Amino acid sequence: MPEVISDALSQGAQAENVANRRLAQEHRAHLDACSSLQAYLSTGPSLAPKEYEPIMRRYARSGRKILDIGAGRGESSLYLANLGHQVFALEPSEDFCALMESASRKFNTPLTVLRGVAEDLDKLRDRDFDLVFYNSSLHHCDEPVKALRNCYDLMKAGAAIILSAELHIRPWINKRRWHMRLEHEPEAMGHYGGNEHAYYNWEYLSMLRQAGFAEEETFPLATASDPQFRLGRILRGRGGPDYTDAQIAARAVVYALTAKLVKSPLLFRMISRCSLLPCQFRATKPFHTTA
Repeated sequence: MPEVISDALSQGAQAENVANRRLAQEHRAHLDACSSLQAYLSTGPSLAPKEYEPIMRRYARSGRKILDIGAGRGESSLYLANLGHQVFALEPSEDFCALMESASRKFNTPLTVLRGVAEDLDKLRDRDFDLVFYNSSLHHCDEPVKALRNCYDLMKAGAAIILSAELHIRPWINKRRWHMRLEHEPEAMGHYGGNEHAYYNWEYLSMLRQAGFAEEETFPLATASDPQFRLGRILRGRGGPDYTDAQIAARAVVYALTAKLVKSPLLFRMISRCSLLPCQFRATKPFHTTA
């Protein structure tokens, strides 16, 4: 059974859990069909293993203590645990927690599953984490700065926090209109029933600074530099809704151009600062703090 961190959830988190109950039931069939962890990670819908793989090259030493927040079905946490790390997977959905525990047992890959939200991580008994991930999950938090501050308090000095594949909005999009469209056209927006908050790239960096982190760094998604992978997901029906041939062709062009842009450090810095592309963010807990 998971350790329960949150005794009560916000209305939005509760709605998200209702939606995730159906998703967990659907995904359990995929878990049952996979005979190995490799098959489970490579054939499922999650992008987390592909996004985490280049990040973890920087932290190659095994045995790190990692907090993976918003772990969902658990692919990211299982990937990290399979590398030899001690992984704590936080997830508010009771059904997803049960799914993670089933996958952990089936593939003999130990995980510590925690049920709750990041705003309640101050209740967590464990401390001294070497690495913290938000698995495309900070934008689901009702109080993101509070959630980040909780992580800061749980981390070792010099430890890194990574916001992986967070939702971003482009600079010409008005937030009020974004949320109105989300309310009236949820399927078109890819909404699945829970908390969705929209942020520009510079807001993520600002939130990290407000929480006390330093040395903020922006870097591209691994999938952004791999247009064939992105296009293949669409062709296999794993990249979202069904697309027409014209839409697929248009996306192929966009993916190819994006790959060229993110491979240029100068161009990537310019477009990421303007929130023109989704990014990932890394920051550290300083060794010394000023009064």
